[in-house]
Amino acid sequence: MTKICSKCNKEYDDSYKFCEVCGTELSEQNNEEKKETGFFGKVIDKGNELIEKNN
Repeated sequence: MTKICSKCNKEYDDSYKFCEVCGTELSEQNNEEKKETGFFGKVIDKGNELIEKNN
């Protein structure tokens, strides 16, 4: 299972506790919230602008 930073969306394996890019604490809860959104793009800082559409 991977962890995804809630601020910059960088992916890490379970051994990481903090994002190397922005320093945000990585948690299991953030990953579950992200998986359940149902959006087809990336959510940046809980904004509502679609930055990148997954194909």
